[in-house]
Amino acid sequence: MSYGVKRLWPMRCLPAAIWLALAGLAALANGAAAQTALTAQSGATPAGNEPAPPHHAPAAPMRQAPAAPALNLALPANLATPADASDPSEPGLHDHAPALPADLARVLPPAELAERAIAGLPEVRERLRGIDYRAAERDRLAAGPYEWTARATVQQRREEIGPRYHEQEVAIERGFRWSGKVEQDRKLGATGVRIARNGYSDAWHEGARGLVAGWFAVLREARAAARLAEQQAQRERALGVVRKRLAAGDIARIELGLAESEAAQARSAQRAALARAAVARADFARRYGIAAPPETVAALPEPSYEPVDVDRYIEAVLADNHEIRLAELDAAHARLSADRERAELLPDPTVGVHAGRERGGAERIVGLSFSMPIGGPARSARVSAALAEADMADERLRATRARVVQSAFELATLANAAREGWDSLAGAATLAERNADLAERGYALGELGINELLLARRQAIEARSAEETARVGLLETHARLLVDRHALWAPPEDEDE
Repeated sequence: MSYGVKRLWPMRCLPAAIWLALAGLAALANGAAAQTALTAQSGATPAGNEPAPPHHAPAAPMRQAPAAPALNLALPANLATPADASDPSEPGLHDHAPALPADLARVLPPAELAERAIAGLPEVRERLRGIDYRAAERDRLAAGPYEWTARATVQQRREEIGPRYHEQEVAIERGFRWSGKVEQDRKLGATGVRIARNGYSDAWHEGARGLVAGWFAVLREARAAARLAEQQAQRERALGVVRKRLAAGDIARIELGLAESEAAQARSAQRAALARAAVARADFARRYGIAAPPETVAALPEPSYEPVDVDRYIEAVLADNHEIRLAELDAAHARLSADRERAELLPDPTVGVHAGRERGGAERIVGLSFSMPIGGPARSARVSAALAEADMADERLRATRARVVQSAFELATLANAAREGWDSLAGAATLAERNADLAERGYALGELGINELLLARRQAIEARSAEETARVGLLETHARLLVDRHALWAPPEDEDE
């Protein structure tokens, strides 16, 4: 194509001034492109009226946490971690973390293991990739929507009576943003990156919540299976007492049938509990890629922590809450977008230079071109829509704040109530078990009947089940309190914050 242009449009046909102007514009375009490439490599801010922000690092670094105190739960040695959890592009883990209370340190997985499991969750890694996407959007906004456009025209003029003429024209032009729009686009891009980073931290926080819920769900099923095994042993011992009395001729055979029926029901419940525990462990391992608590757990630690000051806890949550910060950034981004749409009421101009020859070179043309759209009602409608969207974002922010405060209030209040409830259930379970032991001795001595023995044993089983359910729930609530105020498996720190 360049050969044809040289034939139709020899350089000598244009005045030297035109070619100098075209060469200057081309050099300006090439210089801007080269500077943009250097900026992308070095992170420097280019000169000119469309600066680009520093190059974005994929994500803010995180701290490395030391391992939690050794667990008293015998976890398998072959702990599988997600294959992509060690991705070198992923932020590092925490360098330090607050020491866990003794009760939670005995039942929770080590901090490093838990954080790697959270980092490997698909929803967390999706938000991590979202930071790269927002960084690319920031660079696009900084570069602007306009590019240099080159145009060449070749035509033939024919007169009714006369010769034919070959005519040519070349032009180069580009649209330019007004200086205020450049700064607004920069702010929009930077805010978008901050939204992505806070979105990543928020997804991490939700992943930590899910890990707590999943871990204690498995622990609850495992402890239920262990408890049923202990109770089954007690029923077998009571069954032995019934058989001795039957052999001695002290009771009727129907009492043996009742005791055997009770023991058979206990064996069936234990098998069902073991199956539920195995399913829960498999689901947890599949979801998080780490080993769950073992199928049976010998005992749970006694929950020990002071009552929660509800007002201070709410203040701590509000002081560092990614959900609120994300809503604030969304509202700020919506306001910036509305301001940007308002700036579009003044359209951007397009400036160019062109040169041509007509009537076979008898006439030479050199000129500058300037064009600008004439705004219509569509621009005003876009401004109104952007302002409405900003108002909606403000309302979402208010709703988010109210929801976070209500959630923190409920969690702290329920934690205090759960502690008081567990204290009562623990005393009731101890008393019921003591009564069941006395009833077993009384039955062995012939002072009580089989119905009294079975009733006392059922009451003891139900009381202990309620106590252990409350114990697991209290430990889980304690862990959730720490997660929500970022004292356990905290999200990555944002370098912009």
